[in-house]
Amino acid sequence: MTMKSLILIPFIRDSFENYQKSACGITLDIGRQRINQKELLSLIDFVKEKKMIESFNEMRKGKIVNASEHRSAPEFDSGF
Repeated sequence: MTMKSLILIPFIRDSFENYQKSACGITLDIGRQRINQKELLSLIDFVKEKKMIESFNEMRKGKIVNASEHRSAPEFDSGF
């Protein structure tokens, strides 16, 4: 990808109204990501289809989400 092609790709804030979300004192701002509304909505659909939120929550609880490793994720072993 050349520098010229990067300039042509719009920021998400240029095509999507709701590019900030806040919770628990933290604000996620994806406005400077070079992705359009259709791509963002496709990504959200993909996350839902693959049940990634559910898998993440299971991982946080210490469940094995990657059967090939046969163990829970060590970064969440502290009870996060």
